[in-house]
Amino acid sequence: MEFRELSDGEWDAIKPFLPPKARVGRPRADDRLTIDGILYVLTTGCRWMDGYACTLWLI
Repeated sequence: MEFRELSDGEWDAIKPFLPPKARVGRPRADDRLTIDGILYVLTTGCRWMDGYACTLWLI
C-alpha cells in the first residue's frame, strides 16, 4: 500500500475529535503533521524514527 497524506476532507472529519489547543504550557506539535506521520508508519511499516516520520518530528 502506498502512503498519501490526508486530504482536506479527511482532515476536516478528524479535526473535531482532537483536543483544543492549550492556553498555557509548551505548544503541541502540529496535529495534522503528527497524524500524517502516524499513518505513514502504519502504512509503510517503518520505524517512527525512520524517514518521513522522523522529519515530521523534527519540524
